[in-house]
Order: sequence, then C-alpha cells, then structure tokens
Amino acid sequence: MAQPPTAPAGTSMSVEAATTAIRQANLTPIEHKILTGFVEDANSPDLAAREVLKRLSAGQDAHLSAEETLRALKDDWHKLVGTGRPLSLLPP
Repeated sequence: MAQPPTAPAGTSMSVEAATTAIRQANLTPIEHKILTGFVEDANSPDLAAREVLKRLSAGQDAHLSAEETLRALKDDWHKLVGTGRPLSLLPP
C-alpha cells in the first residue's frame, strides 16, 4: 500500500503545500522569494501557510489566477507591515 505524502523534516504539510504553490506560480523571482519568506520565515510558518492556502482557495472560487491571488496577498502583507502598528490597532 502506498504511503501518504510526507513533508520534509521540520515542515508541516500546509507549509510544504503553500511553498509548492508559490514556486509553481508564474511570478517574478523576487515575488517567489518574498512569498516563500512570508511562509518559511514567519513566527508561525504553519499559520502563514494556512493563510496562503486559504487565499488561494478563495481566489480560485472567485476565478482569480494563483498569480493574482498571491500578488494580492503580497500587497496586503506590505500594507500591514508598512503601518508599523499591531493588528489590533488597524481599522477594520
């Protein structure tokens, strides 16, 4: 019987799935680096990966390409980082 896929040591399945989706997207090299870093270098890589996967699923439901969805995530992340404020202080 075939074994289920496993993530590399120290990597969750969601991190592996998210970084694979990022690598497969038709993005610029710097966009790949930024988005892969968003996941792999996060305080909680699993949580960041789940956000990427959630966004990709929602984007697919809205008939957006993976590239459009990932670029929107990157833009949202840059806006958040650029505020220099904790999430709790951002307007809804």
